[in-house]
Amino acid sequence: MASGGSEENAVAELLWYTLEQLGKDALTEFKTELSKIQPKEGYECIELESVADLSPAALASLLYSHFGQSHCVEVTADVLWAMGWMALANDLLDKLNQGAMFVEWSSDLLIQKVYNVDGTMKELLQEGVLSPEQHDSIMAESTNLNRMQKLYELVPAWDITAKYCLYDVLMRNNPSVFLQYIADTRVESCFEEGRMEEQDISWTGPVLYPGGMKIPVNCMSSSVGCPGGMEVPEICLSSSVSYPGGIEEAVTSGSTDTNSRKLMGNQNLLTPYTPPEHEPPHMESDSGARSGAKCMACPWQEDDGAEVVKPEITGGKEGKKETYRAHFPRAGFFRCAETELKFLVRTATTVEYEYSFWERHLPDGIPAGWMEAGPVFDIRAMLGAVEAIHLPHFLCLTEGNVNTSEMRIGHVVNGNLLLEKPDAVKPFHAELRDPSFSPMGVILLSAAFPFIPVHSLVLLYRVIRAADITLHLYLIPNNHGLEKVVDKDEKRRGHSLLVNKPPQTKRPLNFNTWYRVSGPSQAEINPQELKFVYLTSDSRQLHTEIYNKDLQEGMQLSLMKVAQEGEKECDPLWAAFLRAGDIEPPAASSPPSYSGLHFVEQHREQLIQRVTSVSTVLDRLYGHVLSNEQYQRIRAMPTMQEQMRLLYSFTPSWDVTCKDLFLDALKDTNSHLIQDLQGQ
Repeated sequence: MASGGSEENAVAELLWYTLEQLGKDALTEFKTELSKIQPKEGYECIELESVADLSPAALASLLYSHFGQSHCVEVTADVLWAMGWMALANDLLDKLNQGAMFVEWSSDLLIQKVYNVDGTMKELLQEGVLSPEQHDSIMAESTNLNRMQKLYELVPAWDITAKYCLYDVLMRNNPSVFLQYIADTRVESCFEEGRMEEQDISWTGPVLYPGGMKIPVNCMSSSVGCPGGMEVPEICLSSSVSYPGGIEEAVTSGSTDTNSRKLMGNQNLLTPYTPPEHEPPHMESDSGARSGAKCMACPWQEDDGAEVVKPEITGGKEGKKETYRAHFPRAGFFRCAETELKFLVRTATTVEYEYSFWERHLPDGIPAGWMEAGPVFDIRAMLGAVEAIHLPHFLCLTEGNVNTSEMRIGHVVNGNLLLEKPDAVKPFHAELRDPSFSPMGVILLSAAFPFIPVHSLVLLYRVIRAADITLHLYLIPNNHGLEKVVDKDEKRRGHSLLVNKPPQTKRPLNFNTWYRVSGPSQAEINPQELKFVYLTSDSRQLHTEIYNKDLQEGMQLSLMKVAQEGEKECDPLWAAFLRAGDIEPPAASSPPSYSGLHFVEQHREQLIQRVTSVSTVLDRLYGHVLSNEQYQRIRAMPTMQEQMRLLYSFTPSWDVTCKDLFLDALKDTNSHLIQDLQGQ
């Protein structure tokens, strides 16, 4: 990727949008924390005096020009984490991830349909994503299709910020492609599975799209002809947009000024646009590491103003269950960052909870005819402190095949299952007001069990203690408790490494349906077809094993539904391209020396002196290795070196697993330093 580029870069605008969410006092705190950040090697610190009077826009430009496109987002997120603004930091990273994910997932669509290739390449050159040589080489191709194919040959080597820039540039230069995408996905949601009712997708006044596109009303009165011969289908006019599943999005109309365009330019196609004047204040937004799109059919978030809380986590070692303890400092609405549970509390209180499963409390499980629709929790709270609880479910309501009137909250009381109708059903949660607590979870009465759409995950693990390149692929509902069970089992059995690829399927899957895993011809896949079933967390989850001699040429994996006789074969529901760099060698995990010391012990002095992003390392260790008291004591130290020294004072009591977690956190946040030390 080229360096340099325009200061009006998409990444700089994304930083501007993020900093705009800070109030005056918080922006001042951001500048103070920024001056304390020890940047990675090759970058200089920013003095407080140089940023004291800067506006959010000017500060975003400075961050971009000082740290460069690839590093400025990391620095901004580190500062936000150091301030305790985890949700805003995660929202920043989510926007990057969603834009990059769309570019990867939609490569075929974009290669075929992008029409303003000249303008796209020109902006990519101006933004520094393409070098002059790369730009000239692409434009030397004879057709737009060949030019886009040439561009996509470069994309795999780009980092996430460059892919986000590509997403932003494509959207602004080729609006009709994205209009077509929006229309196609909404029509699919309405007409799939025999649901033939029409959908009212409508606007009054100028239309605002993610990326800041503004399209006059007269463009929407009939089919719109676009360069390249594309047509955007006619879209009717009214005042609101109704979606399957009862979700309604208000429509913004009227003109927008430059500032509004800048802010809108950082909204993603995968999330609905909320006008700046209606943005939730500061941290009061339901965004975080586990929020966002569950599948391409569900681009919405539950914008209910829940404040994110990170719980204390105890246990989890030597077979003990993990217990979460969330402290709510006042009355309000909160979301647990680890479990997605939401609590509306009447007063300051503490709630404890654990993942569980029905068979632990009911010998025969839930009755026949019912299906599990979300994780089971064992919750303990002070009587009367919780006004309402929102339990996560993994049903895809957008597909329109789920009768939510048959949804229930199941409670286990004295060995019996009691059913209670939820007070409200939301896209990803079921709400129960004035709850009494016992083991509980969301279940659904289903007469058409195989056809119920489920938000799903594809988890991919590299098995270290196996021959050559051996992978395990799991297909599970989007249930964080089940994710943790799979992860623990893989690491216990094979010292496995989770491969960092987007796990969400493009569309929901169906229980009791067969799906095929495909790969290159030289790969051995066994079994190639996998039945999607829900197994409780006390059962070992089913998986497919994939074997390949090496990854020198990479490996393309995909998942698609097994077509029945007479059915047309569907597009892939999930796909990932693996490269050698995606799978680290086992030696990098915790390289021992002849002395028997762990890597983090061997390099103690250099790590104390050279580690940056200490706050992010501490957040990674919090609840897993560090107690709340230890975490707070370290954070209170004035310099990063003193924080690292105090952190090291706790290591004598750590086992190898804790030290491995420490090293993993260092590798994720200070990768250049770790590579340097490993090369010594």
